[in-house]
Amino acid sequence: MELDKKRFSIRRHITLVLTLLTVLIVLLIGVCVAVVREQSRTRLTSAADSYLSLLTRTLENQLVIQESYITSQVLNSEELHRLGFGEGHTQAYLDSYKLHTGFSSAMAAGNDVTALYLYSEPNSILMSEYATAQAGRPTETQIQKTNLEETLRSMVDAKTLNDERWTPYVVSGQQYWVRAVHYYGAWLISVVNLDRQCSQATDGMLAFAQPDGVLLAGTRPEEGELSHYISLTAETEGLVLEYYVPSTDMDLDNAMNLALAVGITAVLAAICFVIWYLRSNVVHPLDALVDAMRRISAGDLSVRADWNPVNLELQQVKEAFNVMLNEIETLKIEQYEQKLDAERQEMAALKMQIRPHFFLNNLKLIYALAETGQTQQIQRMILLLSKHLRYVMDYKRETTSLRDETNFCQNYMEMTGIGQKFPPFCRVTVSLDLQEMQLPAMTLLTLAENSVKHATRPDRPLTVQITAKSLSMEGEKLVNITVRDNGDGFPEEVMKELNSGKQVATGHYGLTNVQRRCALLFGPDFAMTFTNAAAGGAVVEMYIPLPDAAEKAKEEEKHETVDRG
Repeated sequence: MELDKKRFSIRRHITLVLTLLTVLIVLLIGVCVAVVREQSRTRLTSAADSYLSLLTRTLENQLVIQESYITSQVLNSEELHRLGFGEGHTQAYLDSYKLHTGFSSAMAAGNDVTALYLYSEPNSILMSEYATAQAGRPTETQIQKTNLEETLRSMVDAKTLNDERWTPYVVSGQQYWVRAVHYYGAWLISVVNLDRQCSQATDGMLAFAQPDGVLLAGTRPEEGELSHYISLTAETEGLVLEYYVPSTDMDLDNAMNLALAVGITAVLAAICFVIWYLRSNVVHPLDALVDAMRRISAGDLSVRADWNPVNLELQQVKEAFNVMLNEIETLKIEQYEQKLDAERQEMAALKMQIRPHFFLNNLKLIYALAETGQTQQIQRMILLLSKHLRYVMDYKRETTSLRDETNFCQNYMEMTGIGQKFPPFCRVTVSLDLQEMQLPAMTLLTLAENSVKHATRPDRPLTVQITAKSLSMEGEKLVNITVRDNGDGFPEEVMKELNSGKQVATGHYGLTNVQRRCALLFGPDFAMTFTNAAAGGAVVEMYIPLPDAAEKAKEEEKHETVDRG
């Protein structure tokens, strides 16, 4: 009772500390941040709205000026009218030159318009005027100009250039806003580089979009970051201007900076105190508990909780933990023996399900030979059958070596081929280091029997190929055993059911039993797949994990402990 009075409830103290910390944060940081955010947002919204309005008016004025200029030229310029038809090269050049001399004054209103083009399709003359401010290095700018000229020329020639309104086009990764008018074969084309317009925005992100929301140029904030931006929009000449400005202004007043600094200092001090408190009274004891549980999961049941907590709850956990370990250690060996006994019984039951298949098939074959009077074949059959039955009827045998299993597969195939026009053939390729590897008895024999039953064809001999080899995958050693035949393969539905591990229709219980018996022997890492080869025929592959030397020694020691009782 004296010990209980000295201890206290950790939940009460943690609740008290966290409540005080929460109140401190709300009072010192919450109000300041809310005020700063509101003031900053109001100021930034006003500035962004002014900037976007100015940008919109400027761009709209220049687009109107450009459209008015090229439209008036189409209506009133005799030179442009002549260029719309084929004429002498000299006259066409003079008319083009005269029109081109007016381009510079048309673009003098500003730099938003990237270029102005004159293209006479009948005379194959292209003249252009570019804004003085062009982004990028001279070589890149020249390449972009060349690509733009070639693209516009090809669109005019292909009759794909829109001459009704401002239209967006992408050229060499750059988004342009293009207005084209023409008089027969003479075209005037005004071009605005929207990407360059977006790059000139310094305080935020500028984007151009269509009225339906499709982004043309620039960037928008990510969906999750949109709440951190002030979003403004404006529309002109079929373009929607979107302007995004970060909603936080870093230029705070000195007084607000001081208040925030005091608040942050107080919060850091409170957090340091909470961390110290929790580490001393909660984290360290829990770390010791976790370490003990890890040692238990590794098989060390001798560990006990030996820390001395000052908290009432952790003291109760410690006592319950030690009591639980005593119970587990007492029951462990008994439960392990019960598990082994259950697995042995299930293995025996599955094995008994397989044996009747062999008996019935062999009796049918002997009967057929006797009915046809093939005495020599019957004698040969009896020798093969006696060897086969001696292997099959060994009820004490739970596992067998890979060498013996493949030998009896060949014996079975030879026995099955007696009296057949095309006797089946079994080819075996097994690595020398795997000859003595243990398998559940009749594992491969069941697969060979399944091939004889389902893959035999009347027009050619059946070939069953068994291969076994070692593999190394991701640092682990595996044994790959493959059984394939040259039949018609698995039906699609049956193959899907076999690979799902479900019980399948009558005629395939043997394969399901093989899966289950191998899983019991080799553990959850065992895998078995059923596929069809590209050239035809069923393919069954087994992947068997090989335990390393340390795990094998540990398993043997565990069995010895159980045997000693």
